[in-house]
Amino acid sequence: MAIPQTTSESANSVTRAFTELRQLIVRGHLPPGSWIVESHVAERLGLSRTPVRAALQRLHQEGYIVTHQRGRRGRVLIAPLTREDARELYAILGHLEAFASTFVAAVPVGEAAK
Repeated sequence: MAIPQTTSESANSVTRAFTELRQLIVRGHLPPGSWIVESHVAERLGLSRTPVRAALQRLHQEGYIVTHQRGRRGRVLIAPLTREDARELYAILGHLEAFASTFVAAVPVGEAAK
C-alpha cells in the first residue's frame, strides 16, 4: 500500500517539476514549438503525473507553454518566440557583445597571450 504524500511533499514535487521544466525550456533543451507529453515528462523527472500537470498549468500561466487544440485532443507546446522576445534577445546580446569588447580592449596586450 502506497503512503500518500503530505501537502509539503506534494508542493515540493510541483515546485521541482516546474523548476526543472522551466530550466529545460530556458536553456533550449525543449525548443519552441516542441510537444510536451505529460507521461514522458513525469517519467523523465521520476514523478507522478499529478505534480507534472500542476507544473504545466503554472508554466502555462507564466507563458512558457501554450495549448493547441486539434480535434478533440489538445496538445501542450513550448511557446513560440514572439517578435518582442526576439527584440529583447537581440538587445541583451548587443549589450553582452559591447561589454565583452570593452573588457577585451582593456586587457593589456601581453596579458591576452597568457
